[in-house]
Amino acid sequence: MTDDHYNHLRELLEWVLRDLPRGPKLAYTLKEAIAATGIGKTSLYDDQAAGRLEMRKRGSSTIILTEELQRYLAALPAFGALP
Repeated sequence: MTDDHYNHLRELLEWVLRDLPRGPKLAYTLKEAIAATGIGKTSLYDDQAAGRLEMRKRGSSTIILTEELQRYLAALPAFGALP
């Protein structure tokens, strides 16, 4: 098989797989959590240091489990609520 054939097959496979349904997201990288929630990196780290958010490490990567991110967001005070 030539490189052209290999590249064509790879591109075709990527195109097919792109639209397949995927399972539920199990965890977010810090960058993904910031994009998904609109909460900044410093605020997330501050809440982690205060014990309000649990983060995990995998090598140099910081991840937040989906269930933990949902729990954290649900625990934030409601808009207009007294502190």
